[in-house]
Amino acid sequence: MKFLRWLNTTVPVLFGIAVILTFLSACSSTGFGGPIFPTETSLPQPIVNVTPAPNVDAALSAYLDAFKANDYNTMYAKLSKVSQDSISLEDFAKRNRDALNTMSASSFDYEVLSSLMGPYSSEVAFRIIYHTALVGDLQRDMVAHFALENNEWKLKWEDGLILPELAGGNVLQMDYEVPSRGNILIAADDTVYVSDVNTGSIAVVRNGQTVDTIPGLGRPHGISMDSDGTFYASDSTNRTVMKISTKK
Repeated sequence: MKFLRWLNTTVPVLFGIAVILTFLSACSSTGFGGPIFPTETSLPQPIVNVTPAPNVDAALSAYLDAFKANDYNTMYAKLSKVSQDSISLEDFAKRNRDALNTMSASSFDYEVLSSLMGPYSSEVAFRIIYHTALVGDLQRDMVAHFALENNEWKLKWEDGLILPELAGGNVLQMDYEVPSRGNILIAADDTVYVSDVNTGSIAVVRNGQTVDTIPGLGRPHGISMDSDGTFYASDSTNRTVMKISTKK
C-alpha cells in the first residue's frame, strides 16, 4: 500500500513539470515574449564638448592698450567684480591719471613676458616702460592676476599695477632739482644759447667761445624758439619776454 501511495503523489508532479517545459518550449519556438534573458546591447558613445579658456595674454593686452589710449571706461569694464566693488569708475580713472601726471609720463610701452593659466584664475608677468619728462624711461616688471567670470578673464586690479611702489595705498611723489644749467638752443648759424639759472643770464657761444652774455634775467628763466627761428628769453620773475636773435 505504501508503494501505490508514492506513485499517486509522483505522477501529478511529473505531469506538471512536463506542462511547464512544453509551455516554455512553445514560447521560445514561436518568438512570443522575446528571449528569457536580455541580450547585451551597445550604448552610443557619449558626446563630450570641451570649451577652451580664453587667452589671458590677450586680456592683459586689451587692458593695457586701453590704458595707452586713456580709455578708462574700457579699462574699468575689464576689472573683476570684486575690483569694481572696491573702487568707482571716477576714482579708478583719477588714480591712473594722477600717477601718469606725477611721473610726467607722456606715453608708455609694455611687453608680455609669461603667463600661467588655471581653470578659474591666471596670472601674467609683464614689463612696462613709462617715458617721462622728468626721469627719462621708467621700467618696472609686474604680475597681473585674473579671475574667470562668464568665460572672460577679468583683472584683479590694485594700485600696484600702475607702479609696484603704489601697492598698499602708497602715494607717488617725484622729487627733483633744477640743474644750474637750463636749456640749450642752437641757431641755424651754429650759435649756441645757454641758459644759466644760477646767474640769471644767457651765454651766447660761437665756435666754443662765449662771445656775449645776456644778463639781468630772473630765476627761473628759459629760452625758446618759434617756428620761424626767432629766439626769446623768458623771465618768469619779471614776467617779461626778450627777443634775443633772429634766424638768418
